[in-house]
Amino acid sequence: MRLNLDKELKEELQGLKEITAQLQMVENQKAELLMQLYRKQGIVQFLQTKINQRNEAKEKEDK
Repeated sequence: MRLNLDKELKEELQGLKEITAQLQMVENQKAELLMQLYRKQGIVQFLQTKINQRNEAKEKEDK
């Protein structure tokens, strides 16, 4: 009886370890995707600023 409980507990623990490892992988992927998103948002913001500056310069030129 005790051996069966020990075996079940070991199996349960192994399952939990595997789930924990998978969760850590997902967290790492999430962090990487967030970094990519922040970089892309920064690029978009930079380009929008450049476009706005160009448009303002063109408006001044046209006046």
